[in-house]
Amino acid sequence: MTPAVNNLYEEFTPEKTKAFGLSSIEACQVSHCHGALAVALNFPNGFKVAYSGDCRPSQDFVRIGKGATLLIHEATFDDELQGDAIAKKHSTTSEAMNIGKGMGARLMDSEVTDQVAIVAFDYMRVKISDFSKIAAFRPALLKLYEEKE
Repeated sequence: MTPAVNNLYEEFTPEKTKAFGLSSIEACQVSHCHGALAVALNFPNGFKVAYSGDCRPSQDFVRIGKGATLLIHEATFDDELQGDAIAKKHSTTSEAMNIGKGMGARLMDSEVTDQVAIVAFDYMRVKISDFSKIAAFRPALLKLYEEKE
């Protein structure tokens, strides 16, 4: 385990993890900037959130996010700008989708460039204690993203 990941686990002791309503927290280093981490938050009810932050695609992230209920993965660049994504250590839309497929994620949301973002923004924060409420929104989100036949 790397020092950055060790520091995360020192900060989130089992007592703190339980106090936040989580059964476990997993993290892995990703390619973006020094100390960049992706995380998977596991809830006692089986709900699992995998969050990439800014990064290049990561098989370690696929591993810790396996079976995620909700994947939040950045997709800063369109597919035709893959060279820019690589140079700036971000992901393209297709790369983010492939990570979701590799995880077997049931629902995916992607963080996108500010040119098309509606709700997401840099430095947006959500209290970990509020994540357990996300499960209540799952049926509505599934209906919203339901594919038309």
